[in-house]
Amino acid sequence: MKKEQHKANKKEQKGNLPNLNLLVFILAFVPIFFSGIFQGGYFEWETYLTFLLSLPSILLFSYLKFVKGAPFKGIQKVNLVIFLFLLVSFILLFFTIYFYATLTEFYKVLLYVFMFYIAINTVISEKIYKVSLNLILLLSFILALLGFLAYIGYKFNVNSPIFNYVRDRGFANSGIIASTLQYSNTFGAFLVLPMFIALGFFIYEKRIFIKVLYILLFVFLLVVFILTQSRGAILTFLIALLLFILLLKGKERLYSFFSIAGFVVILGIVAFLKKDVIFPYIGTLIGKFKIFFNFLSKGNYDQSLGGRIYMIRDSLKILKDYPIFGTGFGTYQFVYAKYRSIYFFSKFPHSLLFQYIPESGVVGAAVLLFFVIILIYKGYEVIKRNYSSLNVGLYAGAVGILLHAFIDFDWSLMFMPLITLFSFGLLFSQGEKQNIEFGEILNKIGFKKSLVKEKTTKREDLSNINRIFAFVIVSIIVILAMLFPFLSANVNRLALANQGRVALEKTISDYETAILFNPLNANPHYNLANLYSQIIKAQSKPDQSYVSVAKSEYQASIRRCPMFFLYHYDYGKLLYFLGDKESINEFKKTIEVNPLDPGAHASLAIAYINLETNLANAKSELDLALSLGQDAINKGFAQNDTLTDIYIGYGLYYEKLGDVNNAIENYRLAISVSPKNSYAYYKAGTLETQFGMLQEGIQHLFYSYYYNSNDPNIRSEFEKYAPIIIVGSPKNGETYKKGSQINISWVPSNNTNVEKYVIWLIPPQGDWILVNGNISTQTLTIKYTLPKDIQNGTYTLRIYAVSHKIMQGQLGDWISYGEVKFNISD
Repeated sequence: MKKEQHKANKKEQKGNLPNLNLLVFILAFVPIFFSGIFQGGYFEWETYLTFLLSLPSILLFSYLKFVKGAPFKGIQKVNLVIFLFLLVSFILLFFTIYFYATLTEFYKVLLYVFMFYIAINTVISEKIYKVSLNLILLLSFILALLGFLAYIGYKFNVNSPIFNYVRDRGFANSGIIASTLQYSNTFGAFLVLPMFIALGFFIYEKRIFIKVLYILLFVFLLVVFILTQSRGAILTFLIALLLFILLLKGKERLYSFFSIAGFVVILGIVAFLKKDVIFPYIGTLIGKFKIFFNFLSKGNYDQSLGGRIYMIRDSLKILKDYPIFGTGFGTYQFVYAKYRSIYFFSKFPHSLLFQYIPESGVVGAAVLLFFVIILIYKGYEVIKRNYSSLNVGLYAGAVGILLHAFIDFDWSLMFMPLITLFSFGLLFSQGEKQNIEFGEILNKIGFKKSLVKEKTTKREDLSNINRIFAFVIVSIIVILAMLFPFLSANVNRLALANQGRVALEKTISDYETAILFNPLNANPHYNLANLYSQIIKAQSKPDQSYVSVAKSEYQASIRRCPMFFLYHYDYGKLLYFLGDKESINEFKKTIEVNPLDPGAHASLAIAYINLETNLANAKSELDLALSLGQDAINKGFAQNDTLTDIYIGYGLYYEKLGDVNNAIENYRLAISVSPKNSYAYYKAGTLETQFGMLQEGIQHLFYSYYYNSNDPNIRSEFEKYAPIIIVGSPKNGETYKKGSQINISWVPSNNTNVEKYVIWLIPPQGDWILVNGNISTQTLTIKYTLPKDIQNGTYTLRIYAVSHKIMQGQLGDWISYGEVKFNISD
């Protein structure tokens, strides 16, 4: 009786499996939609939230396969290569230069694999297959629509909440559509997939109305696709188009060919009728391809294309040092600076292959290529044995999106590999599948069933309980493993965003919480160290407890990720500020992992000058820094302000030698390339005032204070020659009507060298308006009536302290000024 009941229960459970499979299928689209809409799942908090959102589908799928014993369906040969891919990803955890980054990438690989097999195992009917393809089309329509609205808002300067929202979020920067995926090339690559799915439906469907809907969707996606202006995406689209036409059979091939040809003709007619709008855009696109072909055929340098060639070469340099297993998945951005050939930094090398080469060595790169070949080959087998235009469209789109990853950094956004492997899983669900009973695998490795048939039911019941218990424990562990990094990343993100806007204690507490939730991540340690460093630099006498924490946190970030130059550099700057000679070693380590950085060489030189008085080494580092900086500027990889610290370093060097003229000249050069650098103004001003150049010196000291009013040394030096002027009225941001009378008042910190005050009203554009050109030093308040014919806008009221005796008619005769901004309206 019990046996019969047990069999009945099993039969009932098997009857419920299709419903659970359908639920797994529906839940699988949650992380896909989320990562697609939220910037591709790129940022750390988005990545871990995508993991969390995928867990309901993954855990339910695992429950069905590993607890309920439902057959696990895979694809012959693909199963092997996926196992190898997982194995390599796991092994890399033991060879990585930054464990947390590689661990996160390992989680991503697990997610991609699960989604691949979920697609294979849950899409068990033509209806579900069509639903899955239409869901991909729905997502693509949403993303394309967001990008298109942003384009319209930009192109026609439309101001409304929805247009402002999509435009302000960079969905179409400068009229180039990137939508939510941040990069126009990546978004263009993604659109290849839904365009061919739509074409497949167009051929597959028999009803005219439905055909029209799919071809309209294709047209819309194609228009948005063209507006991405992506050369690489267009090339992969053409490859996919050729593949699509060749794989179609009989009348469908001919039908598709004439349909596409007719569509091209229609587009040409529309382009001609609207040539004033479309031709300039086509010209821009053609120009991009000319650059591309000139680069390939004549070697004409192009920063975008040339930079990629350098990054490919540099990837091979990394491979020489890490040939077998590389530096670990997710670590390219932390090690690249050490090997780069040009002063250009990128987190990714614009090629999936040349990212895997340095990150996973020859082993990982070989497995990747094997994986890609198997995917394409097995997909082709599905087409040949289970032909339909839907399968052809999905296959062409999936191959297109996969190939584009080899010429750009698409897989830096987890959405792209996620949708790619899920799409291949959908395709394979339509072919021959291999059933793998995990119970049999367990039996083979020692967990054999009892030979006593009478006890089978009891043993099965006990085994079920054990499996359920183990599943619950593992599920809890997995959820916590995803939850705590997500909480850490989110708290860290919010703390950084709100730093300076909320109480200091709150920010410190948030960083400490982020570290507590995820001690493996170097970033919260670094952010906390930076915060304490800012506090220390603002103190007149550094608090030693703060110093200790800052040092400890910098060291913690370096221990976790020792190859990242930024951690060493900022730690070195703190040590230099504290007068610690250990800063020299940190700057040397910075140069070791970032040898082309002019700033690191300049910082080391300045440390040599001020901490060791080692002028020979300082000069050598400065000369190298100047050469590197000028080379980077000449090649278009850096701006002139890159030279700021170098010129300051030369100024300090010549000052030590007693060569005042050369010192002043270099401080002025620093000002010329960085007009808001307070320290350069201060050093120039102090020397100029000491050596008889009062006019320039006083104004340089003023600007030094103007750009850094919190430094007491700067204030003290400036007030030897002129006052600091605080405007009491009007207040910043106030609004006054035309023709109204305003009260103007100010408070100088002293009257040193002041002969009179002059007040100007400076409009947003046009000529300045003189309010009063001769105000006694005894007068600190006046009334002024705004002109009735003055234009609306934001005005600057500037009160100058004038000293003809000191300035001798030079530089406007002023020695100081105070200012406020207020609004004038009708």
